[in-house]
This record gives sequence, C-alpha cells and structure tokens, in this order.
Amino acid sequence: MIDRLALETKSLIQTCQDIATYTRGGMNYHIALQMSAFERDLAVEGINERLKAAAKNPFGALGV
Repeated sequence: MIDRLALETKSLIQTCQDIATYTRGGMNYHIALQMSAFERDLAVEGINERLKAAAKNPFGALGV
C-alpha cells in the first residue's frame, strides 16, 4: 500500500510539473497541485492537443 501511495504521489508531482512547464507560466506548480484530478486531466488533454497541433504545423505553434 505504501509503495502504491509513493507511485501515486510521484505521478501527481510529475503531472503538476508538466502542467506548469507546458503552460509556459500560464499556471504555476502550486496552483496545478491544488487542482482536482479531473481538472489536471483536462489540462493535460489541452496540452496534448496543442502539442499535436503544433507538430502538424510547419511553423510550430504560431499558427494555432
């Protein structure tokens, strides 16, 4: 049980760091940490959609 909690904690911290990094200052780590799991999932989905769109655009995210 303790190992599972440690993995969940690591996953939570990594997700919050990713959100803070990929939103480029739009959301800081501490705010991401206070979000619910649902809100974090929505933020990650939005980031992934932007990354996919940027990958398809030869000029990066400028045209998105």
